[in-house]
Amino acid sequence: MFFDLSIPARSIHDEWMTYYGRLSEDENGFPVAVFGRDSYCAVVRIETNRTFFSDDACFNVLIGKYTSMGYDILMEIDPNHDYMHTFQGEPSFIIRSREDFRIRRKGQIFIGNDCWIGARATIISGAKINNGAVIGAGAVVTGEIPPYAIAVGNPAKVVKYRFSQEIIDGLQRIQWWNWPEELLVSRKDDLQLPVEEFVYKYLPETVEDRIYSACPIQRMSDDDIPRFLYYIDFDQPYPLADHVISEFVKAYHKRDAELVLYCSRSSAAYDHCMKQLWECFDKYPDADSLVNVVDEPLESDVQLITQVDAYITNRTPETIRRCEIAARYGKKILSGVDRPIFV
Repeated sequence: MFFDLSIPARSIHDEWMTYYGRLSEDENGFPVAVFGRDSYCAVVRIETNRTFFSDDACFNVLIGKYTSMGYDILMEIDPNHDYMHTFQGEPSFIIRSREDFRIRRKGQIFIGNDCWIGARATIISGAKINNGAVIGAGAVVTGEIPPYAIAVGNPAKVVKYRFSQEIIDGLQRIQWWNWPEELLVSRKDDLQLPVEEFVYKYLPETVEDRIYSACPIQRMSDDDIPRFLYYIDFDQPYPLADHVISEFVKAYHKRDAELVLYCSRSSAAYDHCMKQLWECFDKYPDADSLVNVVDEPLESDVQLITQVDAYITNRTPETIRRCEIAARYGKKILSGVDRPIFV
């Protein structure tokens, strides 16, 4: 199955746009990809395993703001055969589920803000292209590309960086792509300054290190165990919360980790999400796993992300911003669409 996309430059005026694709005539649109403001693609094909169905939801592409993509770019989602099995093909006499796979299935591609993806590049699921990176024409990206790196080849390797580390760190803190649109317009001349002048002008006013009011998450155990954070998404089409909880219960059933689930009680979807959450919990009456539900309204996602060891993504546009926060504070990022999530 594949989806062909062509999005003209300067055509995304909202902060985020979600592209929905039809998996079958009987299903509603599936959230295939998220694009940030003013990102565009000449021609991109998003391709996944031909047996993909919505209940096998190992699939998602997240693209930040102001990112440029050229012609004939291929994104391969969950493309692997199970090479750890006795056989890796499709024998006519055996029907099996992809749930039986013995390899890890990676289903998410993450591309940050202000990236440039050259023509005929191939991006494999599990890849993460960080802010400001350049991917050369024809490159094959299978892993993580650092911020403001220029990567070429097969597999893609870093050949240089656009700026010095000092300037890169400054741009990462300023995050001009997250400025409100009216502020960007008022500072359009400054955005065309030499990059050093731009950074030295705006770095002093950044609020990146602002101290937010505390929203402490009480630990469910005194043990020094890992804490994972997931934002409940039962209000979204094809949510991942059920999958994340199932994966957590399988991986951590001896009270050896804590899963923090968040949904603000001031959210319009709060009652619906809580109802779905308790129905999900009912599936695991004998589970001895630590799950901590937090609903305190937040001033910033920083308040939660700084208190955990890892952040688990979903398909919502907010994921892109939360990944930035997690990376800034040195938190591990896990894909909520992967199978398994915890390895």
